[in-house]
Amino acid sequence: MAPLLNFEAQGYSFVQPPDTVGEVGLNHYIHMINGSGGTQMHIYNKSGVQLGNTIIVQDLGSGGCTNGAGDPIVLFDHLANRWMISEFSGSTDALCVYVSQTADPTGSWYAYQFNTP
Repeated sequence: MAPLLNFEAQGYSFVQPPDTVGEVGLNHYIHMINGSGGTQMHIYNKSGVQLGNTIIVQDLGSGGCTNGAGDPIVLFDHLANRWMISEFSGSTDALCVYVSQTADPTGSWYAYQFNTP
């Protein structure tokens, strides 16, 4: 069976490893990749059009999460109709987790910092 959608997402950021991840929601596709300043996130509609500029995930955080170190994860929760993204902190031993406030990932996000040993 042929894919329903196929489009080119963001390019290689010259960071090793790139840790490229992506997830499809009801109306959007989020693509994340390690960048030199933490995780880079692009949001697309299902026609392959990028919505807004590149988002540097650490810009969503506070405290130790304002210095992202990458290793992105992105998930869409179909039951809650929300997005969840995460990356490691580059300045503290923490995992930075963000949950979209609505089903629209171009909107606002809740930010959480989980300190780790």
